[in-house]
Amino acid sequence: MLQLKESLTRDDLVVVIFHDHGSRYVGKLYNDEWMRDRKWLDEESKEITAANIVGRKELKKFLTVSPDQTLGEAIAIMKQLGLSQLPVMKNEEVVGSVTDHSLLTHLLDGADRNQLVSAVMGKPFPFVDWKSTSKEISGHINRENSAVLVKDISSVTHIITEYDLIQAIAG
Repeated sequence: MLQLKESLTRDDLVVVIFHDHGSRYVGKLYNDEWMRDRKWLDEESKEITAANIVGRKELKKFLTVSPDQTLGEAIAIMKQLGLSQLPVMKNEEVVGSVTDHSLLTHLLDGADRNQLVSAVMGKPFPFVDWKSTSKEISGHINRENSAVLVKDISSVTHIITEYDLIQAIAG
């Protein structure tokens, strides 16, 4: 008000709203059980979804490798960040995947670290819906497929790994 006093005229109406810090509502509005009892929270919110899992992830950046990169480069990215799989992308499209298991298998079979990712990549990880439940996501994760991809409401792609799913379910 003091900063604006010079620009105000005698006929101007000024409304000042003072808010409190909400501490009186801790037992109510900030209490999910209280909110659920009054049907102000969806019961669905208890369900673990792709959105919940992505929100909990520490590493939010979607990391990929190109089919033109070498196995050595893919291994270096995975080692540096502690990843067990990477989507393979070309021209903004997911075209394949590499996993620590597949890389190990190819290296044991004599593949060279200078060989291109395109020569050893597996199928692309499947996409799931942003609202997919943990049960639906787990149906896509198996021995041959260790992750799924999901686009958020802004069309940004994220990866959900087997480990992310375990963390979300275990709490």
